[in-house]
Amino acid sequence: MPQHELNKLYTRSKIRYVDTREKRSKLALAKERDELIDKRLAVQQLTFLFVAMRQKMLLAPLGWHRKFLHITDPHVAVERLTEMQHSILRELHDMPRKAVDPGWLESLQEDDA
Repeated sequence: MPQHELNKLYTRSKIRYVDTREKRSKLALAKERDELIDKRLAVQQLTFLFVAMRQKMLLAPLGWHRKFLHITDPHVAVERLTEMQHSILRELHDMPRKAVDPGWLESLQEDDA
């Protein structure tokens, strides 16, 4: 194998080694500080967040369909659509805070019981 190819392989392996060592030290530091987040908990929180967002988006037409009956003016329709979008965005704005609530899983289990 030519020398320049060996140099490339060595450089790549050295970069991987340094990256791995850096990640390992960051992980150890996070463990010491109790800053690690359980992957299962994070996935559950994200699932809760996306399911809640999906439900809000799917229910929007049901709550707003009456406001569009008998509209003949396109400007009025645009205003109502803009109002609907802003309303949905305001509701979704607090979703991340709701999903990161440490006791959200227990509250769901209490609701199911």
